[in-house]
Amino acid sequence: MRFSRTFLGLSCFSCGTAHDAASLQTVCTRCGLPLRADYRLALGAMDLATVRARPPSLWRYEEVLPIPHVDAVTLSEGFTPIVEVDGVKRLRRSFSFDDFAQALSFGVRVGSVAEEEGHHPALLIEWGRLRAEWWTHAIGGLHRNDFVMAAKTDELVEPRR
Repeated sequence: MRFSRTFLGLSCFSCGTAHDAASLQTVCTRCGLPLRADYRLALGAMDLATVRARPPSLWRYEEVLPIPHVDAVTLSEGFTPIVEVDGVKRLRRSFSFDDFAQALSFGVRVGSVAEEEGHHPALLIEWGRLRAEWWTHAIGGLHRNDFVMAAKTDELVEPRR
C-alpha cells in the first residue's frame, strides 16, 4: 500500500507503541487504547482558507489523509453517512437549497439519473431540502450500486474537477 508523503505511521495515544500502518487496526495491541495517525506537516501546511475552498468531501483534508487522492478506492467519499433504518443499512445524504422549487428540481434530476441506471432512491423533498437514501431492496442492505448512485447524486451538486 502506498501512503501519502506526509503520513508517518500509526502510534498509540497512550503508550506510544508504533503499529504497522498496512494492517487494518484502530486500537493498540499492547494497551487497547485508540491509535493516532502521525504526520509530518510544516507549520502552515494546511491553510484554512484553502481547505474551506475545496469541495466538501474528506479529500479537502488530503494533507492529513494516509493515502494519496489518486489511490482512492471508492467513489465520492463525501458527507454521505451509512445509517441503519429498521435493521437495513442505507446511504443517506441531505442537500440544502434556497427554496422548495430548487429542492424539487434537484429531485427531478436525481430521479432522471436513477431511471437511467434502473436503481432508485428514497427521496424526501421539503422546503429548501432534499434527503436521498440509497440501498438495495433485493439484498436488504448496501451494494456497490448504492455507492455508485450516491456518488452520481453528489456529482449533480459537486461536479468532479
